[in-house]
Amino acid sequence: MSADPRIVILGAGPCGLGAGYRLSQLGYHNWEIYEQNNYLGGLAASFIDAAGFTWDIGGHVLFTRDERFRALYETLMQGEYTEHVREAWIWMGDRYVPYPFQNNLRHLPKAVQDECLAGLSGLPKVRDRQHFAAWIEGTFGTGIARHFMRPYNGKVWAHPLEMMSADWIADRVPVVSYETVKAAVDSGQDETDWGPNNLFKFPLRGGTADFYRRLAVGFMDKLHLNRSVAQVEETKKQLRFADGDVAHYDYLISTLPLDRLVGMTSSPAEIKTAAADLVHSRGTIVGLGLRGPLPESLKTKCWIYFPAADVPFYRATVFSNYSPHHAPAGCWSLMLEISAPSDALSPGEDLVQRCIEALRPLGILAGSEIISRWLHDVGYSYPIPTLNRDRVLSILEPYLLEHHICSRGRFGAWRYEIGNMDHAVMMGWEAVDRILNGTPETVWG
Repeated sequence: MSADPRIVILGAGPCGLGAGYRLSQLGYHNWEIYEQNNYLGGLAASFIDAAGFTWDIGGHVLFTRDERFRALYETLMQGEYTEHVREAWIWMGDRYVPYPFQNNLRHLPKAVQDECLAGLSGLPKVRDRQHFAAWIEGTFGTGIARHFMRPYNGKVWAHPLEMMSADWIADRVPVVSYETVKAAVDSGQDETDWGPNNLFKFPLRGGTADFYRRLAVGFMDKLHLNRSVAQVEETKKQLRFADGDVAHYDYLISTLPLDRLVGMTSSPAEIKTAAADLVHSRGTIVGLGLRGPLPESLKTKCWIYFPAADVPFYRATVFSNYSPHHAPAGCWSLMLEISAPSDALSPGEDLVQRCIEALRPLGILAGSEIISRWLHDVGYSYPIPTLNRDRVLSILEPYLLEHHICSRGRFGAWRYEIGNMDHAVMMGWEAVDRILNGTPETVWG
């Protein structure tokens, strides 16, 4: 290996751009980045439709505990962002319940409230972590599980909860005790400030992708769009593109979905068989641009969760509340998220109409005219932490590293627990430091 190894990055999403930024920051020159789309940002891309509404690929918000990422964001954004105190809600039957659900049972009908409290009071001392569904029942009891946890998570993951591990949860789901919940019910007080995303930032203009456009400014000459890789010849350290071109590398940082990456290699059958066991969901984003006054009931809300099975979407984000530039004057916008199994058919306009019909009984569309409908299909939405995911990763990761391939990012690492944007950026950053300096990775590692 030369003292000046050639580094190639696949994908110009948060991870790939994080790697590119680090290489540029270090003054390194022997590298390139290839992106199959005609835009950068990956799952953090943003779009402006013909009516002037800005849309993201899902409800991204910026929060972090990584001081490196925080400093990077502040440096690049130069104060051109909004700051929000999260106001999240759950729509339950006929009412809004503050998020987190399990912390705010006092808003529920008395019978449901009693059922949830009874379930909490009778929990075993030892929690069953056999799978995600068992963890839910053992942590929250049958009432909270039945009314919110199971139906909502079933919609988000589009995968049987009994086939998911509980090892990814960490601080992503607020755990409560009977005593604290009962005290909150008796006192009539809400608890809404739980979680790392209680305070978040958002770019003032251009959606989430504005940060990633700024991240790439210093190395646009290294960024090649519309370049789709068809084959990775890992023994030759060579990439073959769909148009027949070939590129060589000494080290490859891939942010492609891990199963797709392995499928492009000449790896042994046992490696490809293992990769086939990785499971993901697909998603659809429906954007509704509306002309008219923003309803009073939504004026301060950030997003709303919908556990009910008869509502197609699991979350609705009042996207125009994130920035005054997300919608034209006199307009506002709703962004809806829908999950489906990976083998589901691509959605059509009928899904948009079903979403509209589900919203009408809530009354929030009354007084507004829908002037824009935006539909975006996401082939890879959530990397699902199945029961055997870690076993699969323990097979794939050593093989790839042996061939100088760092597979990183939301779907490159295939670890939902480090799948946020800050994680992805820093995975790219740290992969560069690993390659050039042998520095241990702290996010992926």
